[in-house]
Amino acid sequence: MKLISPKIHAYLDYGIAAILIGIPWIFGFTMNGPEIWIPVIIGLITLTYSIFTRFKEEHFGIIPLRIHVISDVILGIFLAISPWITDFSKTSAIPHLVMGVLICAIALLTDIPPKPRQAKGRNLE
Repeated sequence: MKLISPKIHAYLDYGIAAILIGIPWIFGFTMNGPEIWIPVIIGLITLTYSIFTRFKEEHFGIIPLRIHVISDVILGIFLAISPWITDFSKTSAIPHLVMGVLICAIALLTDIPPKPRQAKGRNLE
């Protein structure tokens, strides 16, 4: 059972992008390394592809919601494991891990409407 509608997912994306972009300042990171730039870059990427996602069939977006959700899972996993990949797990792993897991959970709980069926064979217009 999927609990999150595409409309709610869209709103959550913008909030998560803002939090990701703000993580270095919210948690007061003082080093200028990957612990700062990874969430900021992922936040900007999330914001960008959220703007271009087709959350409803009549929406102007060009990215299908299914591709958006797959991208969320990939970026969420990368964000969650980034402290260990880039070796800053001793200083600031918790915000990255929590936000990565949250992004994956939202993606996996989002209700993706089925593709509309097209008539086989001939054009009905």
